[in-house]
Amino acid sequence: MSDWIQVDEGRRKASLRPIAMLACEPAELTARFGLRFAAEGHADSTAALIQTASGRQYMLLRHHDAPAVGTELLAPEDSGDPRQRLIEFLQAFGLDRHVVTWSLAEADGGDGSPTAG
Repeated sequence: MSDWIQVDEGRRKASLRPIAMLACEPAELTARFGLRFAAEGHADSTAALIQTASGRQYMLLRHHDAPAVGTELLAPEDSGDPRQRLIEFLQAFGLDRHVVTWSLAEADGGDGSPTAG
């Protein structure tokens, strides 16, 4: 299995919460990774549901009226340390920390420098 697969939103397993903002727009993520963003009945946003090799699901979400550039990254509410979830997602996609413009770990007083481990 690759590091991630895209799954239909109907297969979402848990409630999700924002853990980070990525500087990438959906069009860039589509071009780089072949992701398909869909409205799924929400005219004000598009989303792509991802499942990593661990079985954990993440959603990439873009609100059309968002004031800032970028795509939200959501993780399961009960998935533990948001810093570790962010690391897992970035590693699955081969992205570095520089694509992150905001993270929950930093907002909660973390040091802002996720490290594997």
